[in-house]
Amino acid sequence: MIRTLLRWTVVAVVIPLLTAAGCGRQPDLGQVTGTVLLDGRPLARGTLAFETPGRRPASARIEDGRILDATTYRPGDGVPLGRQAIAVFAREEPPPPAASSPGQGQFRPDSMAGRSLIPRRYNDPGTSQLSVTIEPGPNTLAIVLTSTPP
Repeated sequence: MIRTLLRWTVVAVVIPLLTAAGCGRQPDLGQVTGTVLLDGRPLARGTLAFETPGRRPASARIEDGRILDATTYRPGDGVPLGRQAIAVFAREEPPPPAASSPGQGQFRPDSMAGRSLIPRRYNDPGTSQLSVTIEPGPNTLAIVLTSTPP
């Protein structure tokens, strides 16, 4: 009886302490909404990636030019506060798979994922030249992309 009580005490006290010790404190997050334009027109679809060295990255969906569901830990929870470098990914809907005999026909690199809707430079936060500072509370972003190099 005492042995069972001791086991449950260990489970009830020690395991939560070990779990808490292994988890860092979640950073404060800001809510993010806004728009993404390509050459002055809303970007049909895509994804934003927010990155800061030493922090967990965040992402958001782009739908009809609107920034939706900015997420770091749980869907829609927001983006960590502070300076964030941004990468943008946007591809057209892939074409339906072609039925053909193996080894015949030409394989296109975009046949599975669809053609990119934006210049490749936006796919890397190091070359996109896009960044924002996320503040506590709501943040409304206006991300402007161009087809021609800056």
